[in-house]
Amino acid sequence: MLNCSFNGPHFDADKVFQPWLSQNPKPTFYSVFNYTQSDISRVLGMPFPVVNREHILSSMTINITEAMLDVILDFQPNSTLDIGSWTEIVYLHNTNKDKNTAYAFPDIAFDIVPGISWKNPDYDPYARQMSEKFLEKLIDAAAPTKSIVGAYINHIDPYLRDWQTMYYRNNWDRLRDVQTKWDPTWYFRFPRGIPPRK
Repeated sequence: MLNCSFNGPHFDADKVFQPWLSQNPKPTFYSVFNYTQSDISRVLGMPFPVVNREHILSSMTINITEAMLDVILDFQPNSTLDIGSWTEIVYLHNTNKDKNTAYAFPDIAFDIVPGISWKNPDYDPYARQMSEKFLEKLIDAAAPTKSIVGAYINHIDPYLRDWQTMYYRNNWDRLRDVQTKWDPTWYFRFPRGIPPRK
């Protein structure tokens, strides 16, 4: 499954994605919707918060080349082990170009977010291997143009000692204040999320 989040005027969506739609395999449908988190859960048939085990990649890219697109379109689930795969391509338009924002990659145009989903804990090593192989292929495809400027496995790289500063720069404390005001129980949590103050 390939789905896209689009943060920009709808008329830009066709301009960005139309060249991809002319390639094979063609998508079974193509349409633009405004989704909330509950809409996504309903459409995909997934509860929120999710109950499946998930391994999510995130690669920040300046552009998407044809070689990268070949890798993205070839990301297949493992039906033998009941391990699903999906890819979300987030088009960021111009909303992140302000250097004063908390976003650590202000120059990128896309965030490619492939994910693996499964339920059986015995499949953990296979799922991780699928994720890592995909990311290796994607980085190799992007190497000639240096399109990928940052990549994470499971969002937070466990080898980064200070990921809060590396990801949110000097905005961590300010964003914790925002989180404390609007989500003090941390209901909308995720691995890269910002916890409220206690």
